[in-house]
Amino acid sequence: MPRDYLPKANAIYHLWRHWQKVWTWTNVLIGGVSTALGALVAANTKTPFLGNYWAIAAAILAPVLTFLLTALRPQAKAAAFETASRELEKARNDYEADPTKDDIFLADGVNRGIDLLNKVG
Repeated sequence: MPRDYLPKANAIYHLWRHWQKVWTWTNVLIGGVSTALGALVAANTKTPFLGNYWAIAAAILAPVLTFLLTALRPQAKAAAFETASRELEKARNDYEADPTKDDIFLADGVNRGIDLLNKVG
């Protein structure tokens, strides 16, 4: 049987790895900036060194970023893309190792990954 599904599965794998990195960096950036702003606001209350505008902006932006972190759940999405890509990687390795397997085996690996991603939403 021709092995036509492998290029598509490889493209899906690389796409999932890309989104895993995007969501990981999103989590790091939003969480880091939120934490830094919270620390900045706390330090500014002890000894004011920011202007009123910047102090208010930082005080508003810190919880907004924390809300985004909670609403977007980038850490959960990164973990889901990681798990889905590993599931597909396992299916790809088994598929390439056994020439008797057909494209349905690889499609099942993709479908298992999609099911994992759907659980995160």
